[in-house]
Amino acid sequence: IANLLIMNRHDALLLWCACMLTSCTRTTIDLSGDVVWATGASHGSTPLMGENAKTQVLTINGNGNTFTATGNGIGAIRMANGGKLIINNATVVDKSVSYAENSWEYGYLEFEGELEFNNCVFVNAVQFDDANVTFNECSFNSNDDNQYAAWICGDKAYFSACAFEGPRAIKVHEDYGSEVEEVVVDGCTFT
Repeated sequence: IANLLIMNRHDALLLWCACMLTSCTRTTIDLSGDVVWATGASHGSTPLMGENAKTQVLTINGNGNTFTATGNGIGAIRMANGGKLIINNATVVDKSVSYAENSWEYGYLEFEGELEFNNCVFVNAVQFDDANVTFNECSFNSNDDNQYAAWICGDKAYFSACAFEGPRAIKVHEDYGSEVEEVVVDGCTFT
C-alpha cells in the first residue's frame, strides 16, 4: 500500500484485500471516502492490479467520492494483468506533476488498458495511452488554456452523452508512435 494514501482506513483495507488477496475474477470496491493515489516516477510503476492478479474486472463504485492523483504522473493507472477497470460515480482530479513541467502535453495523469467510466467528473487534464476507453455521461472540466480535458494517445475512445467545459476538449494525439484507431463522440456538449 506504499502508493496509496487513504482518507479512510476502511477503504484502504478494501482496496488492499481486493488487489492482493482475491482469487475472484471480478472484484467490486465501494468507496466510503476520498482516495489519494500517488503515481510513480517511471512508466508502468503504478498499476491498481499486479501482473499475476486473478481479478480480470475491477469495479470501483466511487459513491460521489473523489479519486485524486498526486506524485510524478508518469506511471499510468492500469490493470497490469490486462484486466478491465470500471469506475462509477467518482470525481477524478489530477494534482500530479511531471519531471518536465513545461512539456508539450501539460497533463500528467495517465490511464492505460481497458477502461470504462460511468457518471464520472474529470478535473484537469487526463491522458489515455494504449487504452480502449468508454465514457458514459461523464463531465470534463479543464479551465487551463494549456490543457486538453481528454488526451487520447492510442487505440479507441468512445464518449457518450458527456459534457466538456473549458477552452480545450479532446486531443487526438498521433505523434511519437501513438496509434489512435477510433474516437467516437456521440451526444456530447461543449461549452
